[in-house]
Amino acid sequence: MRVPDERRAQASGIAGMGVIVGRGAGFLAAGAAAEVVTPAVVIAAGGGAGAVAAFVLTFRWRQVSPPGGRHAAGRRPGHAGGQRPGPATRARDLVGVSSPGIADAPRRPGTSRK
Repeated sequence: MRVPDERRAQASGIAGMGVIVGRGAGFLAAGAAAEVVTPAVVIAAGGGAGAVAAFVLTFRWRQVSPPGGRHAAGRRPGHAGGQRPGPATRARDLVGVSSPGIADAPRRPGTSRK
């Protein structure tokens, strides 16, 4: 969800409050559950629920986010999800000339290629 600049601080505060309240509610629920079953079972169940939630959110995020993230949408298609090109790659792309390889490098006088 996108938030206008003038409401960004308020949205951040509400999100932070939600995290703190959610954490407290989780502790309260875990404490109540530990009264019924062993704490080890509560911890295992909480870890399993967290892993399932992370798995679901990962795939959900991939459906709403462009490849390479939202900032990559304006990049060239070949670089959208991969590594950013280095300075030599960018210069070569701009000029349209390939850089010399090792085989094309100048040799010292008196040496030969084997």
